[in-house]
Amino acid sequence: MTGQDKTTSIAEASAALVALLRDRVQPSRPVMLSPAEGAEGIALRLLHLRPDARLANNRPLGFDPDGTRAARPGLGLELIYLLTAEDGDELAAQAALGAALAVLHGSPVLEMPSGARLTVSLAPAPLAEMAMAWTALRETLRCGALIVVSGVELAA
Repeated sequence: MTGQDKTTSIAEASAALVALLRDRVQPSRPVMLSPAEGAEGIALRLLHLRPDARLANNRPLGFDPDGTRAARPGLGLELIYLLTAEDGDELAAQAALGAALAVLHGSPVLEMPSGARLTVSLAPAPLAEMAMAWTALRETLRCGALIVVSGVELAA
């Protein structure tokens, strides 16, 4: 994925992920980015960004064939989200979390309006790391999954 025509922003990637879950999770549930404690529905929290090695230096610096200076490659990122489901009934929350994970597993590619293709995958989530994330969020530890969105390329 090279060229500014296929770049996307962090916000666009988050919006696409939210839209996918809103459109496909059954039964329908509210989908929120960084919800307030106690809000009910499917919650996504952007926890971390890291370089996407697949997009690192995907276009050489230097000169184009016509002799003009080549543009800097975009910054490739992976976005790591904490996915949870919040409900007063724990079984309903677990069912919603399972439904959201099934949607993401069944639709691992997000097609962006720019032509970019973002991939969605489940990341390992060791309990110690999850406990640290919840502590940093100053919220009660609960069941969740780490979701990685790869292929985000910011324009240079």
